[in-house]
Amino acid sequence: MLNPWFSGLYLAGFLFLITLELIGVHRKKAGDTITENWRFLDKRLHGPLQWGWRVMTAGALVWTLFHFGGNWK
Repeated sequence: MLNPWFSGLYLAGFLFLITLELIGVHRKKAGDTITENWRFLDKRLHGPLQWGWRVMTAGALVWTLFHFGGNWK
């Protein structure tokens, strides 16, 4: 059974991120989108920090797929 409070918080966070992304795309200024910020960090990190940044990002995306993907039977 889903907890309505946690579902509401996840929805609010998702809507917040989408809103920020749409504002960034509309403004068309450098560094305003999630992808531009990710690439900025990726270019400036080196060695283990860059590797860790990429692994953390990939892990978060895979976790999201498994977490919200439903029943994987």
